[in-house]
Amino acid sequence: MACVSTVLLYGSESWTLTLALTRKLHNAWMSFVRRALRLRFQHVRDLHLDNNALLHRLGVPSLHTMLLQRGCRWLGHVARMSPHRIPHAVLFGTIPHRSFLSATELGAVSHHYTGRARMWMQSLLGARAALWARIAQDKLAWQHQVNACQVEALSRHGALVRNYGQPAVAAVAAKVRPRRGVAPINLQCSQCGFVARNRQGLARHVNTMRPVSKQTYECPRCNKSFASKSPLTVHLNNCDMRPEPAAPAGPRQRDARLDVARPFPCSHDGCDLRFLNVSQRNRHEREQCLARPGSGAVQQAGGRFALFCECGVATPFFSTKALGIHKSRTH
Repeated sequence: MACVSTVLLYGSESWTLTLALTRKLHNAWMSFVRRALRLRFQHVRDLHLDNNALLHRLGVPSLHTMLLQRGCRWLGHVARMSPHRIPHAVLFGTIPHRSFLSATELGAVSHHYTGRARMWMQSLLGARAALWARIAQDKLAWQHQVNACQVEALSRHGALVRNYGQPAVAAVAAKVRPRRGVAPINLQCSQCGFVARNRQGLARHVNTMRPVSKQTYECPRCNKSFASKSPLTVHLNNCDMRPEPAAPAGPRQRDARLDVARPFPCSHDGCDLRFLNVSQRNRHEREQCLARPGSGAVQQAGGRFALFCECGVATPFFSTKALGIHKSRTH
């Protein structure tokens, strides 16, 4: 059944289902369950077995549970993205100077993704739905919260769909098991006391005025910030704002633990690099080592070897990779 559910709900994290489509998916899933149990519809009717009993016998969740869990997992992943990522910007972006109510707040039927995501968060967190972006930052706790949420299956006559014309998720939201004794919705910010008119205003205030702090990597030379460590490493090799050393730097100090993990040192004098195996060392000595004869590198006052570009730039490059990046971007 795991393979069947994966194929049936592939890409369901971005679906906006109507009542009719949800009902068709539910009927297909229950037909697969009866086929796996080798029961016909007549047997189920004669034995008075409901859908929840069939799911309990097979040990699989209901269709609405899988839709809710898949959607909440994807929303948590989007909330943990960097603000410059397109999914994060699309989900949390707002129209500037917007003062009118949305169609969902006016009572209209919601068939867009943001309305469906709001229903998911209301079903999962209840009164804390406006703060779901902060709660999702803890990945392990968010996974436990999503996996613990269970939704009962529809009966043969659609017992959970009481208001025809509303999405099935809105009717199922009242049957989520973790929501017991939910307090009235509080529209006041817990940090600064701001009172919003609706849930959308409170969520916009929390995500804008109290953004989640994300780790950044800053260049110590030019104070430029980067979202990850890899762009900072490339930037340090090409940063033009290199400080002048007050005194000649001595040989680089290496961690003694690296010598134990990398038992093969470079055989050239002036190179203190070590490698995991012989093939890596041979390739380094043949192509990458700046201390090898004929490399064109110049030994500086601190003992390090550096390469200089033919264009006359005074910036030294301490690896062939850094020199190649400079040539590809400049020349």
